[in-house]
Parts: sequence; C-alpha cells; structure tokens
Amino acid sequence: IPGQEESNTQYLLERGVAIKIEEIKNLPKCILELLSDSARLNEMSQKARSISRPNSSRDIANLLLGLCEKIRCD
Repeated sequence: IPGQEESNTQYLLERGVAIKIEEIKNLPKCILELLSDSARLNEMSQKARSISRPNSSRDIANLLLGLCEKIRCD
C-alpha cells in the first residue's frame, strides 16, 4: 500500500482496532477467527470508538473556511 495508507494502517494496528493479513489466501481463516471471538471484536470496537473523530470532515471544512476568511478568499 503506497503513501499515507501505510501510516494509517500502522496507526490502526498499533491501537488494536485492525488486523493485517499478509496473504490473501489467509483472509477467510482470519475473518472466521475474528468473527468467532466476540470478546476481541468488542474490545476492537471500544478502541475504535475511543480514537474516532466523527466530526473530522466538518472540522476540516471549518478550518479551511476560517483560513479563507483570513486571506479573504471567495
């Protein structure tokens, strides 16, 4: 995965909200293992909520609008 996706992947892995599958042939096994472990899924879900930024798009838009006002963009 090129560019920013690599750092995004590492960020999610380090926080325990994602798994990384190195070989596509392992995908079904990994999914079944994950789906059969409700405690792990619950933990991952809680961790994901703790790092979520549900208003990030709006925050970015507001930041950009504020910058435009400062430099008088139209």
